[in-house]
Amino acid sequence: MKIYKVRFFGSKYYKQYILPELIKFSNIKIVENDNFDIGIVADYGHIFKPNELNCAKFGFFNFHPSDLPAYRGSTPLQTMILDGIKQSCVTLIKMNEKIDAGEIISKYIYNLLPSDTTKTLKEKTALIASKMLNDIFLFLNGKIMAKKQNIDKILDTQKLEKKECKINFNDSIIIADRKIRACFSNPKAYILYNKTRLIIHTAKIIDNCLKIEVIQKEGKRPLTFDEYKKGEKDKILLDKLSKFC
Repeated sequence: MKIYKVRFFGSKYYKQYILPELIKFSNIKIVENDNFDIGIVADYGHIFKPNELNCAKFGFFNFHPSDLPAYRGSTPLQTMILDGIKQSCVTLIKMNEKIDAGEIISKYIYNLLPSDTTKTLKEKTALIASKMLNDIFLFLNGKIMAKKQNIDKILDTQKLEKKECKINFNDSIIIADRKIRACFSNPKAYILYNKTRLIIHTAKIIDNCLKIEVIQKEGKRPLTFDEYKKGEKDKILLDKLSKFC
């Protein structure tokens, strides 16, 4: 039986799901040095150079949490939430020198729920990716054929800036809700009021109003909205926050 030396590159969300699954494979030895046969990448944030990609005998494989070629780039989950996307895919690709442009090996569909945040979607897609690991070996053994991406459907994403997480009181509740969920848990959505940043951690749409659940005045600790109301002296602000409809 051939033993593959595998090195994993990825965020804590993916690591906690993928590494335990990799250990279950009898034909895998997990390594942390530069002598490996297969590189597995997920939510890593590093652009691999051609010489780095060539160091793995059988190549690098990437799990991307969107229906490639749509939502390529660094912020697929955030951008899909902001765009109101309801269904997407975790896509497994054989990496090449271009960002998220490698040939597609497999896809698995998942739903984006109205309650999902970037944090919950990272956990959801990491779990899905951990169940797709065998597709890498099916591909290497010729049992799955990879296919090129449809370049007519390319949609790139950009880094989410703090200004894109700013909520205005004239935003619709749908837009405000999407900003809060897309920006959680980092960099977090906020309202700027009289030069003070009010960070909105979580909120829900109830009865056509956005009900804030956890709020934090910059420099202070996060509070439930009921706790916050007890200490806020500005009645105009409280009225705005309480009736975000």
